[in-house]
Amino acid sequence: MVQKWRPTLRTLIALVILTLMALPAIGLLTARLTTNQFVRETESSLVSQAAVFARTYAAEFGENRPNELMGNVLSPRLSKYYAQQFHSKIKPVNTQYSAILPERPDPIQGNVDLETPYDVIGEKLSTIAREAQKTSLAGYIALDYLGNVIASSGTIQGRFVSVAEVTNALQGEVSTVLRFRSGQDERHPLASLSRDTGFRVFVAMPVIVDERVIGAVYLARTPNNLGKFLFRERHTLMLVFGSVLLAASVVGFVMWRLLAGPIKELQYQSQRVAKGQSVMLEPLAHYGTKEVADMGQSLLSMSAKLNQRSAALQTYTAHVTHELKSPLTSISGAVELLQDSGARMDKLTQQKFITNIADDSDRMARLLDGLRMFAATTMTNDAQETELRHAVERFNSTNGNATYIGNPTATLPISDNDAHILVTQMGQNAFQHGATKVTFECDNNRLIVSDDGDGISRRNAEQIFEPFFTTNRDLGGTGMGLAIVRGIVTANGGEIKLIQAQQGATFEILFETQN
Repeated sequence: MVQKWRPTLRTLIALVILTLMALPAIGLLTARLTTNQFVRETESSLVSQAAVFARTYAAEFGENRPNELMGNVLSPRLSKYYAQQFHSKIKPVNTQYSAILPERPDPIQGNVDLETPYDVIGEKLSTIAREAQKTSLAGYIALDYLGNVIASSGTIQGRFVSVAEVTNALQGEVSTVLRFRSGQDERHPLASLSRDTGFRVFVAMPVIVDERVIGAVYLARTPNNLGKFLFRERHTLMLVFGSVLLAASVVGFVMWRLLAGPIKELQYQSQRVAKGQSVMLEPLAHYGTKEVADMGQSLLSMSAKLNQRSAALQTYTAHVTHELKSPLTSISGAVELLQDSGARMDKLTQQKFITNIADDSDRMARLLDGLRMFAATTMTNDAQETELRHAVERFNSTNGNATYIGNPTATLPISDNDAHILVTQMGQNAFQHGATKVTFECDNNRLIVSDDGDGISRRNAEQIFEPFFTTNRDLGGTGMGLAIVRGIVTANGGEIKLIQAQQGATFEILFETQN
């Protein structure tokens, strides 16, 4: 029979774990849904744009360089920092709500005459800012070393004073901050998704020429928000959601198919057994995993044994009632005669009745002992190994004339007590049927028992293992000996059969090989 491969519970659990390990990929996508991530992306983009805009500003300033540079001189620390090949280590903006600054102050309005070359390069920088804004959507402002607006992507004019990030930039520091947006109380239901965020990211970066801060660029942009991101990534999110739903459905189906379904069916079968329904359970269509299949097979075996024991109990009860009826009737009649006519009986007749009572009592005792022993053999024993040679020696110590041949250390997978009962019953049965010698030959879980007795006819061969069947009833036979032997063998996973022999009777007992 071809064995079907079934995954073990460990394999199934490993598959579930591998499936769950795929969830971090979904988590990475989910992380982008947070406001912090949107702010970081906007900040990084603005810093990059500010660096390019500041470099363009410095280049235009260099082409129109005045005789004497204006602006603050870089400190030694900042001079060393900007002298490095790469100097992108900028302190990230604090995204905590408590760290968000108030709205950006408006610049101080007034007519300010720009110094040379700021008055020359301002128009060109404004053109660059307006063109860049079409793509980046950021607001661009260029300031001179005093904080005066010299160019912008819009129409803003004036001078920025007491604005922390601008002040730091004019000292040579790059500053990034979050500020609340204006007009939050005037939101319109139809406001654009990009304007639905309550704060903006500001980046102020110094413009440095020859170790002097000759100005600054000041960029601002509203970060992306959840609604716009979801709308923009709707196709990807739908694909991810569909994939997760499909994966969850597959895992659920597999778990039901391999575990929940079979276990529920086994639960139903076990409930039927628990209710005492004498039915032969059928194997399930599928068991899912190897462990569940083993459990199902154990349940089938248990049900079969319970049914067998139930049927055997009914049979034993009928046999015991029948077998005990005869000696009980004999005893009852003898006692009644002794009570009624015992005084008039001679001693010989009285002794005869007493002897009959004793014989019938002994027969009842043997029947009950045999029944008790037979019932005990139906109980499965723990797996053991017993050298049969010792059981034969034990039998010879009280009964005599049994011979053991074969491997002296050969064992059978039964307990020492079961081995003793088996040898005793086989030996006594042989001697009761005319044998003078019994031979036990054991090797490799196989036992051959032969004797030189009267043998067994073909007609009786079909009944010899049935309880209470005996051809020696007149001599006290109970018919339980071979039934007890078969009970022991069957309970230990073996089988016994009668094989042809030229003289006497020969039995072969085979046990399953233990892997």
